[in-house]
Amino acid sequence: MDFRTQLTAIKGVGEKTAALFAKLHITDVGGLLEHYPRGYDLMEFPVSVSGVVPEKVCAIKAAVIGNLSVKRVRSLTITTVQAGDATGLFRITFFGMPYLKSVLRPGSIHVFRGICRVAGEKSRSAAAFKMEQPGIYKPEEYANLQGTLQPRYALTAGLTNHMVAKAVRAALEDMEKEGGLREFLPEEVRSQYRLISWADALRQIHCPNDQEEAAGARRRLAFQEFLSFFLGLQRLKADNQVRKV
Repeated sequence: MDFRTQLTAIKGVGEKTAALFAKLHITDVGGLLEHYPRGYDLMEFPVSVSGVVPEKVCAIKAAVIGNLSVKRVRSLTITTVQAGDATGLFRITFFGMPYLKSVLRPGSIHVFRGICRVAGEKSRSAAAFKMEQPGIYKPEEYANLQGTLQPRYALTAGLTNHMVAKAVRAALEDMEKEGGLREFLPEEVRSQYRLISWADALRQIHCPNDQEEAAGARRRLAFQEFLSFFLGLQRLKADNQVRKV
């Protein structure tokens, strides 16, 4: 596997998912790994519905109540469901994700993470809060993420942050196994400018342990972009001189 490998070669990425990535002009592994996060989320401890702070990102551990409602508005699929715990209820809306009907079954418990907003002048027991397009996690999955930094990507309808992060991790794992992330900067250059390796930069820009690692990854990748730009100018200059001869 290398940067030119098609996305469908990545485990878990089928034709439909690849088509969603294509809307972001991502068609190969290189495009995916260079789709850097816009920022990072610190995964906070889940709160109860009664502990929600409106207009803030929060994680709520709750059970799905009742069946999902799925309707189409033109070409868009809108899925809504109610969830809650012993302290209250809230309504969740998803766009372009009809497959959730097999995931959010009545009584199933999940952690929903996103911005919680006031839905109306109702009591908490009448679903006064709402979430749109939250992340969905199994309780044990979210427990492993608590306190970590998770990447936040630019998305398109139907493509979730979880889907992008999962594809990136799979691609990085395959590339590292197959030696597709070979270093190309001389050791003396890296030492002089205190740069981490290319493989570490790609891994840490997508999966940093802390902000310091993310900053180190950005520094290496920014240096790389500047170097590519500079070398491109030098090549253009050399080509122009050849034409003048």
